[in-house]
Amino acid sequence: MIFASYYQSPIGIFLIVSRANKIIGVWQKDQKHYLENIEEEIIISDQIPVIIQTKKWLDQYFNGEKPNIE
Repeated sequence: MIFASYYQSPIGIFLIVSRANKIIGVWQKDQKHYLENIEEEIIISDQIPVIIQTKKWLDQYFNGEKPNIE
C-alpha cells in the first residue's frame, strides 16, 4: 500500500510518498516524471510516521538548520 502527503515548502508544494514505512519518492508538484512508475492506488494521509518525520526534516532544512539524515 502506498501513502502520500503534501508538504508546502518555500519553493513550492511537494508530494512525499511512502511504502512499507519507507520513503519511495518526493516530487515537486508538476515536475517531470511526477509519480512516474507508481501504479498502485495512493492513499493521502498525514498520519504516517515516516512521512511525519520527513516533514519535520524538511522544516528544519528550510529553516536554515542542518538536520541529520538517519
